[in-house]
Amino acid sequence: MKTRTDITPAFAALVIAMEIAPLSISYLTSILNDEHCIKQTGTDIYLNVELIESKNERNEQKRFTRYHLPLFVYRILKEYQAYQVNVTKHSLHVQLNQLLCEVPFSLTSVSVNGWHLLLQSVWSNRESLTPSFLKDISSPHRHVAFTKPDILTSEKVKKMKLIYERDWDDKWFEPLVRLNKTVRWPHKQLIKNKQLALDAKAPPWSQDDVLPTMLFYFTQELVLHGGPIKKVLAHNSIYKYSNIESLFNEHPLPFAHAIDQELLHEWGHKVLDSINNKTNLEKFYRFLKFLSCHWLTDHLELSEFEPPTSLPSVDPFCISMLELHEIVEGLITQTQGHLFQRLCCAVTCILAYFAMLRRGEILRLRMQDIYNNSGNEQRFYLFIRKTEEGTTKSRKSRSLYVTLPEEFAKIVRLLLFYKKTAPANTPLIGYITEKPHERQLHYLLPVTKAIKAITGQQTRFHHLRHSGIKLFFLQGLHLGYGLEPEQTTHDKEIHNLLNSEAISQRFDYWLEGKPFSRYNDNLLLDEICRQIGHEYYATTRWSYLHGIEWLYPFYRQGYGELQKRAFTHAELRYLLGLSPASNDFSRLLKNISPEYADKIVSQRQKDPIYLTEHRLKSWLFAAKKIKPSSTTATPSIDYVKTWCSKVDKTQTLHFLDRIMLDMSQDNNIDFSLLSSLWLHSGKHLYYALTNKQVSALSRLPIIVRDEDNKGSLNVVLACNIKNAELINTIFRTDQWQWLDLSFELIVNRKTNKTRQLALLNSHFSRAKESIKCITQSNGNSQLKISFTPKCDPQGWLSERLLCFLNDVQQKKRGNDDKTYHPN
Repeated sequence: MKTRTDITPAFAALVIAMEIAPLSISYLTSILNDEHCIKQTGTDIYLNVELIESKNERNEQKRFTRYHLPLFVYRILKEYQAYQVNVTKHSLHVQLNQLLCEVPFSLTSVSVNGWHLLLQSVWSNRESLTPSFLKDISSPHRHVAFTKPDILTSEKVKKMKLIYERDWDDKWFEPLVRLNKTVRWPHKQLIKNKQLALDAKAPPWSQDDVLPTMLFYFTQELVLHGGPIKKVLAHNSIYKYSNIESLFNEHPLPFAHAIDQELLHEWGHKVLDSINNKTNLEKFYRFLKFLSCHWLTDHLELSEFEPPTSLPSVDPFCISMLELHEIVEGLITQTQGHLFQRLCCAVTCILAYFAMLRRGEILRLRMQDIYNNSGNEQRFYLFIRKTEEGTTKSRKSRSLYVTLPEEFAKIVRLLLFYKKTAPANTPLIGYITEKPHERQLHYLLPVTKAIKAITGQQTRFHHLRHSGIKLFFLQGLHLGYGLEPEQTTHDKEIHNLLNSEAISQRFDYWLEGKPFSRYNDNLLLDEICRQIGHEYYATTRWSYLHGIEWLYPFYRQGYGELQKRAFTHAELRYLLGLSPASNDFSRLLKNISPEYADKIVSQRQKDPIYLTEHRLKSWLFAAKKIKPSSTTATPSIDYVKTWCSKVDKTQTLHFLDRIMLDMSQDNNIDFSLLSSLWLHSGKHLYYALTNKQVSALSRLPIIVRDEDNKGSLNVVLACNIKNAELINTIFRTDQWQWLDLSFELIVNRKTNKTRQLALLNSHFSRAKESIKCITQSNGNSQLKISFTPKCDPQGWLSERLLCFLNDVQQKKRGNDDKTYHPN
C-alpha cells in the first residue's frame, strides 16, 4: 500500500469477493454499479446487495440482503465510486480474466460460472467453511434483510395504553344468522377526501363482516403512508388499490372467522377462486398483504395464496432483546388488563420468543406439556404435539428444551405456580373453561398490539418465533466456534445468553455434559432444525435468519470488527485516509490506541499494531477520542415484583386480582376455584367496583360472618326501598354471579307483614332465592341478607370476601367520615 494506483473494476470486484463473500460476477457487477450500496448507521457500515430476481409482477419493493463491510473494502469502494463508470457483466468478466492471466497468477481464463466456483473454492480452503454456510454467503438470494422503522417514544406510550382495549363483543361468537342487508363501505369517504384520513376514526367492528372496517384501515394506510415503493400515492392509485369492495359482496368475513387462521384462509381461497382477471388478483393480493400485518389477522400466511411460479414469500424482521424487554414490561404494567391476563400475556410472549413457538402451538400448550427442571429452575421442557384443538404444522410432535434468563423464567414459574392444581389437560394460557377464541383474543391479541406498538405496524406475532430462532442459531454458532459474545456482537443485552456458561446450559440436554469437540459438528445444524420444527436448513435460512452481516465473525474468523488483529503501518495509513508519507500517523494513532501510546518510539516503528476494526470505525465516524467500552451488563429486571407492585392488595377494588394475591400469600392455590370465579364474574368483562358501588357499600352496615353458617356472610338492615337500591347497586351485577343471596325477614308482630314481604319480593329478591319470614314480639323489624359462595367447601373464599368488603367499607368511611343510619 506504499504505492497506490487507481482502483479498476476488476480489482474492486476481487477485493469484495475475497474479503466479504465469494459472490458471482452478476452480483459483483450489480454492486459496482450501485452507488448506494454502502449503508451507514452511526459507526456501523454495511454492504446492501439487491437481489437479482425475475420480474416483480406485484410491483413490490425490491428485496435486498446485507453483508458486513470491512473497513478496507469500504475504502476501496469509496475510491472506486468517486470516478466509477458503469461496468457490464461481460466487461468485468474480461477484466478479471486478464488479471488472472497476468503475473503472478499466470493462469488460464475461466468462464463466468467458473469464476463463482473458483472463488468458492478459495473460501472453502482458506476458511474451512461448512457447505451450508458457503452456500449462504455465496448466494445472496438465500436470505433477505430488513430495515427497522424509527418509532417515537411518545407513539409507543400512546399505543401501549390501548393493548388491552376490547373492541368486540363476546356474543359475536355465537352462531350467526346473516341478514340480507346493504353493506356500507366507509372507506369511500377517505377516497373522496384524503384529509379525513388524518383525523377520521375507524368504524367499530361488525359481528357478521369485518371487511368494511378493514377496508377503512387499508385505505387510511394508503393515504397516510403510501405503498411499498412510493410513500405518497396519487389519488388515482389510492382509488385503484382500495376500490375492491365488489370482490367481497358474496364473501363476507365474520369476526369469529377473521381471528381463526383456518377459517380466514378458507375465506381467502373462496375470494381468490371467484376472481377471474389479473388486475383484481393483484389488488386482492395487496389487500391480503395488509391483512397479514394487521393485528386482528396477522396470522394470515401469504404463502397460502401464491401461485407456484411466483417468487417465494418472506416476511423478514427480528425483535431485539431490548425490544422484548419493552414488550414484556408493557404487557405487565398496563393496568387496563386484569392481573391474570397480564401474567398470561407476558408468558405467551416469553415462550413464543425463547421456545420459538407458533401461535397455534402456544394456544394448544397444556399443563402436561411443560415441565420446569427442579435442578435448574431456568430450564423448561416443552412437548409440542397434537391435541383436541389441533395439530402441529408439520403433523409431527417434537420436544423442546429451553433455558430462559432468570427474569423471564420467574414469570413462567409464577404462572405454573398458580396453575399447579389445574387438571393436566388444561391449556397453559388461560382459565380452565376458556375457549380457544377467547384465549386468542385476550392473550395473543394484546401481545400482537404490544409488538406493533414497540417495533412498528409491519411486525407480527410470528416474528417472536423469527427472533427466537435467530437467538438459538447464534447460541449454536457460539457453541460450534467457541467464540465469546464480546467478539461477535455489539448487543450487550444478549451477552449473558451467549457466554460459555449459558451455552453449556442451553445445549446440556444434547451434549449431556460432554464437550462439543467429541461430537460430529455436522450434526449441529440438524439439531437446531429439529428443535425449531424444520426438516431442512434451507427453510430456516430463507424464512427466519434474515441478512448475513451477523455471520461474518464466524465465517471469517479473526476478521470480525470486534476481533483484535494485527495491522501494518501502511494498512492503517490507508484505512485512516492518510497519504503513505503522512507525518500525522503517530499522533492520530495515540488517540485511537492507548497500547500504542504506551510504547517507546522503536516499538512503535517496528511492532505490528493490534486493534479492532470497531475501534477504528468509532474514531473515523465519531471523530473523537475513544473511551473504553463499558462492560456493565444491563441490570436484571424483576418482572414478578413489577407485576405484583401494580396491585395494592389493601387498595384494589378488583376482587379477582385480590383473590390471586391472597392465594399466593396463603399458599393456598386452587385454580379450579379461580376459574369458577372468573366464569361466574362476567369472564373478561369483569371489572373493579365502581365508585357508585363503593359509595353504596359504605352506606351499608358492616358486613359480618354468619354465626350460624361459617361459610356465609350477612348484613342486617331495614327492609326499605332505599336499602334495596344499595344492595342491587352492589351485588346485582355480573361480578357476583357466584354468590347466592338468601333473605330472612324478622317482623315485629305489630308490623304489617304482608307489606314487608311484598317489598322484599319486589325490590330485594330474585327468582329461586330463599326467603324466610320470622315474627318476633319485641324489637324493630329488620332484614338479614346472607351471601353464600356457590363453590367454597372450606370457607376460605367467604373469609377472603369478608376482608375485601370490610376493607372497602372502612376505607370509604375513613375518607368520607360518614355514618350509616339503618332507618
